[in-house]
Amino acid sequence: MNTADLIWILVIDVLFAVACALIARSKGRSMVWALLALVVPVFALIIVLVLPRRTPPTYASTQPLNPPPPPPPV
Repeated sequence: MNTADLIWILVIDVLFAVACALIARSKGRSMVWALLALVVPVFALIIVLVLPRRTPPTYASTQPLNPPPPPPPV
């Protein structure tokens, strides 16, 4: 294995780590998934894709997509 092959492996591994970090962040998960992706990239990406969301989805202004209904009038 020459130097060019090792560079390509490193670049692909970093891309998997970035993808796992972005997906984990969007699902309310920790950035540990990026570190896991550096060790086992394909498995980490598959696992983080199928994990459920920890936090409810929000708009850009952090307002929940499904806000609770207002209280009834008194």
